[in-house]
Amino acid sequence: MITILNSLIFILAAIKIIHEKLNSQKVINDMAHEVNQHTQSVNDFILVINDVSHELEPMDMVLRDHKIMNLIVIMDAPRWMLKIKEKKWGRITILGKDQLLGNFSMQKENFILYRKKKNYKRIDEVLEFINHSKKIRITDEGP
Repeated sequence: MITILNSLIFILAAIKIIHEKLNSQKVINDMAHEVNQHTQSVNDFILVINDVSHELEPMDMVLRDHKIMNLIVIMDAPRWMLKIKEKKWGRITILGKDQLLGNFSMQKENFILYRKKKNYKRIDEVLEFINHSKKIRITDEGP
């Protein structure tokens, strides 16, 4: 009887984990779809940055010094900061979180969404991904 109960608990836990994973993937794809609709293009990389993040300064340097192809930046920042970053980062498109609906308003951490075939994947180690990924094409040309 105990083994049947343990098996049932295990099956229910597995179903819950699968459901959460599928729901998480749907949220990620919904966020990317919203940005793609707003920009009227399919973006390979969507970077979400908090203006109060401890990673902002290193990311600022990476985005200023390199040109990352097909990148959209979503920032939770005042309009004046967005305008400064647009000038500083050159050809990178920047959107404020307030321009988007849905799941972006609930996000407090930095992350990057990258397109892999039909779906998007979420990476929370943004600087490491940008600095070490062969998936991002970076040129060392200035603005």
